[in-house]
Amino acid sequence: PGATLSPDEVVKGIVAIADGLTLARTGRFIEWTGREREF
Repeated sequence: PGATLSPDEVVKGIVAIADGLTLARTGRFIEWTGREREF
């Protein structure tokens, strides 16, 4: 009902989600490479 999003808001939401996933993956990768280097 009253909660319709404009296309612009939808795009911003998708970009924010994609950004969050990319950061999470990058953080995990850096952690993993850091651990690997210690061995």
